[in-house]
Amino acid sequence: MRNLGKKNIPAAAILLIALISGRALGQQIAISSPQAELLTLRGYVLVAVDTDATQISVARITDGAAPVPIQLQSCQQAGLPCDDFGGFTIFPAGRHTIVATATVNGTPVETSLSFDTLNLTNNANDPEYQDDLAVLNRCELLNGLECLLPYPSTRMMNPAYNPCADLGGQLLQGTGQVQLPGDPITLPELTPGCPVAQGGVVALNAVPLVDGLDPPLATTDFNFLDGVNPLPQILAHIPENPGPLDLAESGAPILIPADQQTPTAPPWVDIRTHDDTSLRRDGAGALTSPTVLLHVKSENPRITEPVLHWVELDSQASPGRQVLIVRPAISLVPGDRYIVAVRNLRTSTGQTIAPEAIYDVVRRTNTAQQRPTNLIQVVQRMVYHYLEIRPFLEDQGVAIEDTQIAFDFRVRSEASLNAPLEAIAQVAKDWVADKIASGAPLFTVTQALRRDENNTAYVISGTFESPLFLSDPTNPSVPMDPELDPTGLSRIIFEQVNGQAVPVVRATHSAEFSMLVPDSAMDEPSAGTETNAMFAGHGSLSSSSGAIGRWLGTIGAADTPDGRGYLAGSTSFRGFSTDNPNLVAKFIGPTYGAEVDDEEWIRNDILGSTGVSQLNNFASWRDRIAQGLINSLVLMEFMNEGVFNRHPCFQRPPPPTSLVQWIGFWLPPGQCASAAGDESRGVFPGPNAEFYYWGVSLGGLNGVTLTALSDVIDKAIIDNGGTNRAFTVQRSTAFTKPAGASFADALRSIGLDDGTNMLIALNLLHEVWVLSENDAFIHRGLPGSTDPFVCHSLPCQPGETQILLTQSWLDDFVHNHSGAMLARSLGLAQAEGSVQAAMPGIPDCPGSPLCPSGPLASATVTYSFNEIDIYNPAHAPYIPPLANRGSDVSICNSHGRNSVIPAAQAQILDFLRPGGAFVNHCVDDGICNGSSIDEQSEPLFATCPTP
Repeated sequence: MRNLGKKNIPAAAILLIALISGRALGQQIAISSPQAELLTLRGYVLVAVDTDATQISVARITDGAAPVPIQLQSCQQAGLPCDDFGGFTIFPAGRHTIVATATVNGTPVETSLSFDTLNLTNNANDPEYQDDLAVLNRCELLNGLECLLPYPSTRMMNPAYNPCADLGGQLLQGTGQVQLPGDPITLPELTPGCPVAQGGVVALNAVPLVDGLDPPLATTDFNFLDGVNPLPQILAHIPENPGPLDLAESGAPILIPADQQTPTAPPWVDIRTHDDTSLRRDGAGALTSPTVLLHVKSENPRITEPVLHWVELDSQASPGRQVLIVRPAISLVPGDRYIVAVRNLRTSTGQTIAPEAIYDVVRRTNTAQQRPTNLIQVVQRMVYHYLEIRPFLEDQGVAIEDTQIAFDFRVRSEASLNAPLEAIAQVAKDWVADKIASGAPLFTVTQALRRDENNTAYVISGTFESPLFLSDPTNPSVPMDPELDPTGLSRIIFEQVNGQAVPVVRATHSAEFSMLVPDSAMDEPSAGTETNAMFAGHGSLSSSSGAIGRWLGTIGAADTPDGRGYLAGSTSFRGFSTDNPNLVAKFIGPTYGAEVDDEEWIRNDILGSTGVSQLNNFASWRDRIAQGLINSLVLMEFMNEGVFNRHPCFQRPPPPTSLVQWIGFWLPPGQCASAAGDESRGVFPGPNAEFYYWGVSLGGLNGVTLTALSDVIDKAIIDNGGTNRAFTVQRSTAFTKPAGASFADALRSIGLDDGTNMLIALNLLHEVWVLSENDAFIHRGLPGSTDPFVCHSLPCQPGETQILLTQSWLDDFVHNHSGAMLARSLGLAQAEGSVQAAMPGIPDCPGSPLCPSGPLASATVTYSFNEIDIYNPAHAPYIPPLANRGSDVSICNSHGRNSVIPAAQAQILDFLRPGGAFVNHCVDDGICNGSSIDEQSEPLFATCPTP
């Protein structure tokens, strides 16, 4: 390295000094620094000119702006390591042209060169741009918009680079971010075929992780991860150069709006969904989609296959900060690697979008096109891209010179995704077995109430004992019960036991339950009229009593036409429960006992308000949700094993004594009229009978998780369910309304008022959420997967569950796209009668070779109530937008209304019975399109427009 002399040069200038080379022999004027086409950081750059003239004029032109004069001194006077004239000049980010002119021997001479400087942060007020120096080590570099873009990326893993790539001793060490003056960094000898990097744990060193939050989002909950969740929002910034990106003009796989070229009546094909553009190939077998998502097979890491996906632009973006979102349409494989490539994207006038400067360097990584740079980290990206990205894309016919960005990431392993909750569930199951065997008291009846208009059912409420895993994070030995301390920030903490991390039961706590007992259950059972036990899952911010009330509103007295009934039980999904007076009274009815108000807790202690973020408490929300799921599993175990038969309220009276009629008032605990007190006459049929699950909305989302974890569920109806909460909340009106008091507004109030930062934050928070979400388990539903839990054909195998996923067309709370992702990931077929058809990745039945013969053990079906005409402009305000935002007007919402139309109710009764399967009850024209009274529903929230 040359001696820079004694002149006091700013530290940033020394780090950002440009490369210097001498003037060629006989040249009358030459710019010796910076080097032509150099890529460096914004800030101080040495401009040096060699000339025979005694006076010169130097100017810079930035991104086509007017020339700005540069004042240079003689190098000797300035103490600079150059000949003739030189000086340090601050260059902002952008493309620059330096023009030097002089008169030599009476003749005007001129020379120029161009180079690029990068802005890696948004702190343009820092004159020496010190923040950029930190970004080089801490951030993904391919997008300059935000530190974590593109997201997710192997760059944020440790180690992120191939261990066999030799950078000649120039690998990043300590704080040396920039190559000091000398020759450009030489690209090392590259060895194609080097083993694929295995990744490591995520190392999110960026500070802050998300701009705008105070206090900043800590890395505590992320730096132990070994990848990202199986349904990530893949984000990348595509510059508006030469203009805004137009996805339709580019031919990208997008959600398809209704137009006059598509069907005008159900079944809907290629309407409000995406097609298979992302999988299409040309005659030579090359992928043709502008966006590519490749699965690198773990069993053979040199073989890839494309993944079905669609793309969209963030509709909430601030000007100049819009990102492209790539959305996998099916769960990715845990532990495996994926490659993302974007190419040939164009403006609305057909002009090709130019890539960002760093990526332009990275994509040209070969000896013929190497561009000079003095940024070691960029060279690292060149090496990794050349060895680990380029070969896979070229094998699929993707020309690297056409790409506008390409990167890779790894999905979290099975152990990272579902082992924690599975371990907690197993400890809870062992606890249940020990408690049942001990004969200890396990529940208390606190209330009995006569219900329904015909007085043919009872609702019994009380509490049951459940293992408490939540404790004080500052003192794990102290249990924290959300029932007793609803605002506590408790955590589930694993402890080392015999060298393994295991969850520990901190105490026993009393969780509330509501139970429905139909009169038919009190009758002497006969063949074909058995009463089966069922767990009812409630919606967001409802309660166990709300779930029972909704079930009563669905099936009435809970007696089937053939005389069977259902013993429906529920407990509140802790973390998402409250007494919500806004829900429809005829479904929910009166509530029983105090409920924890999770809504206020979430708003105040998890999200924050008035500019103060509480998002570093987010893991407490996840763990409270997990405790609620465990309580649900425990209640199902008690119901399945007949534990409640120990109490007179759940026993048949001895013949010929009839049950004393209860009237609608409180009864003292334990006094349920004149029941026999004989456990052998209990109404619960025991573990040999089929056990069912039915849940709506949140009950649908949680139902998939519970089905994967439970040993007792034989059939599950997932009504208005979906997956991927980070995706769902963006489109859910429940997330965006009411204006000024919504979940989204709460996030905006703490600093996430920029759309891009909101997306990044939701991505990171979803990595915390996912451990108590169905995303962690749905990949196991596919046929042939490890430890499958979905029954795809009859007869079912041990451990498999029949699943019926029902959706509401134009659902504004849990969007149909979320349900479609769930259906694909569970391997469900589209049942006969569904108003949507020919959806890629979801085979239609009947007629598809992928559908099993005979009755469908599991399926998905979408109902329409024929209230909204998607071709009628007057109905546009009621139609959920295709973009990632909620509806402007949320009336006539179809969410939660499947279960109150007669055709769907008949389907429920056909499915939830011994030997039950899918049967299409939309019989007038075979399609569940609201064309008959049996397929229609009264509006739940407001009067719907007339189609």
